[in-house]
Amino acid sequence: MTGPEGRGSLEREPEVMVVDDDRDWGFLVELALGFEGFRVVHAYSGDEALAMFEEGEPDVIVLDIGLPGIDGWEVLRRLTGRDRSGEIPAGGPG
Repeated sequence: MTGPEGRGSLEREPEVMVVDDDRDWGFLVELALGFEGFRVVHAYSGDEALAMFEEGEPDVIVLDIGLPGIDGWEVLRRLTGRDRSGEIPAGGPG
């Protein structure tokens, strides 16, 4: 992985929102990204992710599809329909 240094002049550390109901996995992702200089925030449900998105603007979202309640597909659908989400990279496997 390449850290945020060398990405131009950033006023703050890039922020990654990890949305996953598996707290152990979230902790491992936070460790890995933290070592690379990223700030990590967690949401443990689809509802929490949507609320956190309203409060802040992450640079990247790592989104689990198999969330309880509002699943990841629905979170993605709701976020991509908002004006502010257009600059957040979206992708998936394959």
